[in-house]
Amino acid sequence: MLTGRQAFRGETITDVLAAVVKEEPDLTRAQTKVRRSLQFCLQKDPKHRLQAIGDWRMLLEDAPYVPPWRYARAIALAAGICVLVGAAMFVAGRWTSGTSSPSFQRVTFRRGNIDGARFANGGRTIAYSASWDGNPFRVYSTQAENPESRDLGIVNGHLLAVSSSGEMALAVNPDIVYSLTGTLVRAPISGGSPREVADDIASADWTSDGTRLAVVRARAGFQQLEFPIGHVLYQTSGSIGSPRISPRAI
Repeated sequence: MLTGRQAFRGETITDVLAAVVKEEPDLTRAQTKVRRSLQFCLQKDPKHRLQAIGDWRMLLEDAPYVPPWRYARAIALAAGICVLVGAAMFVAGRWTSGTSSPSFQRVTFRRGNIDGARFANGGRTIAYSASWDGNPFRVYSTQAENPESRDLGIVNGHLLAVSSSGEMALAVNPDIVYSLTGTLVRAPISGGSPREVADDIASADWTSDGTRLAVVRARAGFQQLEFPIGHVLYQTSGSIGSPRISPRAI
């Protein structure tokens, strides 16, 4: 506020932090004694900075006259910032006060591993793939209010995604050597025979209308992101991970 410009600038937060560490601020617009005081306050080494407000006062006692409009502009800027912060705090308070605390409910009661789970039917149904007691992975569905799970009859299946219409995307018979890639199949969460879609699939996600899939296909030595299936968007020798499509995007 005393110089009319930012002390440290940068295109990104990282650039600004680097400037704080390496650069000196431009204080040429500040008056001489004010500039000297600021330089003491902004020393990189904490031991060389002013240690008390009394030190400030001694340095500024002989400072030249500062026009009142400069103080008015600084006060107006500070007041504006206070208003914005207050409004943000008010909105945040209204939002948090209207949000209930999360609750937790146990769904499974057996010992094993669960590698994928998704909500379906507006959150009323939970689909998941699990290996219980060292047995092969299978796919199950359950209701939030019912602790009993139903086996959907899909052996060696790993749940990847559930569409808005209740259709599951699964990787079946995955190859452990190549990052759990397997045959991509589609199957209704209500039960039914799976339908094969593509090979060598590591992960997948549905579009919001439940008609198409974005997939990660793993080949020997690289992975590629495809959307729709067969159309390569990106390829890398590293790992892509799990694609996710925003419900509002498509």
